[in-house]
Amino acid sequence: MSGIFSSDVIIPGVVATLIGGFIAWLYKAITGRTFNNFKSKIIRTLNRKPPAKLAQESQKRLNDIQLKLDNIKLSDHPFVLLGAIYLDISIDPVLTKTLGKEEWVNINPTRFSLGGSAIAVGRSLYSNQKQKSYLFSAIGRSRKTITPEIRHLISDEEWIINDNITLFSEGETASTVLLTQKENEYTTMFTHIGVLSQLTWESIKEDLHKIINKGGVLYISGFLKTGLHINIKKELKEIREICNNTIICIDHGRIMPELEKSTSIELLQEAFKLNLIDIYICTFNEILSFYNYAKKNKIAKSTIKKREKILKNIAKKGDLPEITFVRGLGFSQQIEAYAIISTDVYPINITDYKEIIDTAVGPKSTFNATVLHHLVNNQYDGDIN
Repeated sequence: MSGIFSSDVIIPGVVATLIGGFIAWLYKAITGRTFNNFKSKIIRTLNRKPPAKLAQESQKRLNDIQLKLDNIKLSDHPFVLLGAIYLDISIDPVLTKTLGKEEWVNINPTRFSLGGSAIAVGRSLYSNQKQKSYLFSAIGRSRKTITPEIRHLISDEEWIINDNITLFSEGETASTVLLTQKENEYTTMFTHIGVLSQLTWESIKEDLHKIINKGGVLYISGFLKTGLHINIKKELKEIREICNNTIICIDHGRIMPELEKSTSIELLQEAFKLNLIDIYICTFNEILSFYNYAKKNKIAKSTIKKREKILKNIAKKGDLPEITFVRGLGFSQQIEAYAIISTDVYPINITDYKEIIDTAVGPKSTFNATVLHHLVNNQYDGDIN
């Protein structure tokens, strides 16, 4: 893999793929507008401070990722979305910030819909790039409660090639009640995990391997709500050996330290260190929680300069996958995201770009979907000046 700007400034080709055309994809997908002149802006950002030459081992891993991408492009590459799905029960507008012994009779009709990052990413891939995907998840077997409703909703999704939904007789389908304040100020969620804790690699391995045995993209989401931490190192090593042209990407989702199992986080951290994950996508708050930063709430509101320094400190430890995207810093007119390649941090600076924020599910999913699609296809269908 060669440098792309000059012989003495080593920027791997995969960086150009990730930070170049994909941004234009992303911008157009969310705003509907073409992002002109993005090349010069990105090049100026990358060359603001020449990155260090990559260590030999890191360069080799990036070469391996690039080779996988090249092989995937030459084949009929499947997209596989694995993770938590929910029946979302939406209630709005909520006119109180404190729950008490009261009755409110002015809410809109209750809405039922499919929730979860896997669903949202699948929809975004299909609506913006016409890419269909495989879906792996779990629901309850009961016919008396919400399972029939979620099965009906799944059957209406045009983007699903086939739903590899494991049915568990013990437990209910996962569900989330969303209470949205007036004018969408914020949403409070109450989630019942249900059978998601029974979604393990063992329950899906045979069908999963059949689909990705020649390569593809495996996107893992809702990790902390599932049983996918069980034997994760063994299972990912097996995928590496049997399905060696598969790009593995994870967005573990929101971390609530008081509720999450520390074992799940520790096992995922170990998988990162063993280079079993190729791409990690998260928000700034999530990466702080993942590495258990003290006073993370205060840090999250700190200056951009301090945020960048923190990300560089995390990257230098060498515990991240070779490619990490930290999205949604929420400062309009300033840096909106970072790409971390090996131990180098690249700010992504797009002016008038406000849509990707920590709490916006739709834009976050569009971000993730655009990363996955552009990585594999490495093309842009709009005007690039």
